[in-house]
Amino acid sequence: MALDATIGGSTSNSYCSLTEADAYFADRLNSSEWTSASQGTKEKALITATSRIDEEQFVGYKVSKDQALKWPRYNVLDEDGFFYFATDSIPERVKQAVFVTALELLRADFLAENYMGNFSYFSAGTVQIKQFTQQSAGRLPSDAVRLLERFMTSANGGRLVRA
Repeated sequence: MALDATIGGSTSNSYCSLTEADAYFADRLNSSEWTSASQGTKEKALITATSRIDEEQFVGYKVSKDQALKWPRYNVLDEDGFFYFATDSIPERVKQAVFVTALELLRADFLAENYMGNFSYFSAGTVQIKQFTQQSAGRLPSDAVRLLERFMTSANGGRLVRA
């Protein structure tokens, strides 16, 4: 499947283009996984990241019932609560959340459950310590949540608006 970043398109599968993602990572530290990935792998990462972000619930309403993705949206205020986002574009924070999530997918597939990765084991002589920590597969990276939380009604979302 080819990457389709058409804003509000009926077949769109990404909030951002490969060109936008490459420009974002060109000036970022610790993004070697992105810069060394093939074009096809990058496109898959952007599509998968967008798909995962689209599982969240957001304030406002889809601009069109025919659009494939949840953005663009009506009635979504900016971070300061003064202006509504344009209904013919994707907010920069949403795009940045896609970039961050795509990079994390290239580093490790956090969408897959890894039960063995939840165990920690230490042994010294006759003393053995086993620890089990529950991790949630599919949880958005914390940087992506931070970028999106002002728009989300799910997860850490919700938003107070001054009267």
